[in-house]
Amino acid sequence: MRVETWAAALLAVVVAGCGGEDGEKLCNGSGGANRLEGSYCEDVEMRFTETRLLLQASAGDSKYLFIEYVRPLGTGLEKTLLVGFNTSQLTITEGERISFLPASGTVRRVLTEGSVTLTSELDSTTSVTLDSYSGEVGTDMSGHVDLSFTSGRKLTGYFSGTLTESSAGQQ
Repeated sequence: MRVETWAAALLAVVVAGCGGEDGEKLCNGSGGANRLEGSYCEDVEMRFTETRLLLQASAGDSKYLFIEYVRPLGTGLEKTLLVGFNTSQLTITEGERISFLPASGTVRRVLTEGSVTLTSELDSTTSVTLDSYSGEVGTDMSGHVDLSFTSGRKLTGYFSGTLTESSAGQQ
């Protein structure tokens, strides 16, 4: 193999590992503040273009925080990963691990083929850490969610952005 051909092939592999087409990010291949990493992605394609941080008020004083890794598809959004939990009964301390399942945690994928709920596949060590969070719409927040599956697989989602208000049914 000529040096030029080998170098071009190597460059193609490096570029393919760093991201997808049209600004898409790939699990285990895209750096930055908003990324997905872990063994879950070894045989599950996880593509997204943006991360959305949404706060939804529900009946009574309940508030749910949703972290979504999405990409536009047709006239809608494919939610590669949607993580949500009830913040109402929690005392949130920045940088502290929050046990996910007792906080009514839910994990779903909403794809063109349909919605898949992954919550029942999580083990009790699944957690979320909010490194910066005020709970106020319009403020910046960051952190990560550590999903541990009963199969032994892992998926970590890092997120950073501005918290926006969500209406019921948007998830």
